[in-house]
Amino acid sequence: MNIKLIKGHGSGNEFYIIDEALNKLSLTEEDRGKIAICLCDKLSPLGADGILYVLEGKEADGRMRIFNSDGSEAEMCGNGLRLIGRYLMEKLGKDEVNIATMKALYQVKKVEDIGKGIYTVEVPVDTITFEPSALPLNYPEETMLFKMVPQLSEKYSFSAVSITNPHLVAITEEIRDSDLTEVGVEANFNKELLPKGTNVNFVKLLSEDSIFVRTYERGVGLTPSCGTGMIASSVITSLYNSEYKNKKLKVVNQGGMINCIVRGNLEDKFLVNFSGNATYIYSTTITYDSGAFELIEPKNSYFEEGEAYEAFLQEIRREYIS
Repeated sequence: MNIKLIKGHGSGNEFYIIDEALNKLSLTEEDRGKIAICLCDKLSPLGADGILYVLEGKEADGRMRIFNSDGSEAEMCGNGLRLIGRYLMEKLGKDEVNIATMKALYQVKKVEDIGKGIYTVEVPVDTITFEPSALPLNYPEETMLFKMVPQLSEKYSFSAVSITNPHLVAITEEIRDSDLTEVGVEANFNKELLPKGTNVNFVKLLSEDSIFVRTYERGVGLTPSCGTGMIASSVITSLYNSEYKNKKLKVVNQGGMINCIVRGNLEDKFLVNFSGNATYIYSTTITYDSGAFELIEPKNSYFEEGEAYEAFLQEIRREYIS
């Protein structure tokens, strides 16, 4: 089969967009997983963190399904949602679209560029819950906030939150990739504690309006960023210190930065407006058959977008990371 691809990224989190209707594909669940494993292999000429499949939506402008590089399906992906939002807005000639995911419907709209020449979208997210069963997490209390979890680590305290996909968040003075990986692997291996695994986020407070987030993503591993991980981290940070609430919070990551505004409380409901880039890298067409692919046209680069984002990224690194 021939498949048209667009490769893009949200904060350095790279995905391929596959429009099943445009490509006239009739994919099975097994097909989607196998294509993800094949195309996302970082040792191949392509490589990515996952595949975003675009399907027709009955009560939405489109439906998004997300398959990780290991072939597993995720419930939600914030960085991917921004990319699909852009794709559908340009396809349909709109500045705002509704997108259905596995468990929720999201409104995505184009907003002012986060940096010069960077296509930026905003998504309001209110699908936030702290019930351990939502992850699921085997924990005896109604919430798990800033608690030690001996099965995972004796150094960090964790908070559990679901953005329709599961997250553990730890606030720490120093982020060590080795520690994060160790916790991430155990959290996805220990099925007694977390039957379906989870994403794990380490957060460092940078200033009164900025934080740095590093994520071990379920089904992927360490990634430059994770959209829902940044949302989860901003919510937990606002519970840790209410000064971070109701203001534009700069959430910095290895792949760039997004903005989050956290509103609400535990007794009522949380709403996070998050905005960030939806940047295209290149488009191409492949032929795919039985777990193997071949490029049948050159990669058509979105060179100007890449240049604009690289300038933005270097600015972020100079100000927050170096």
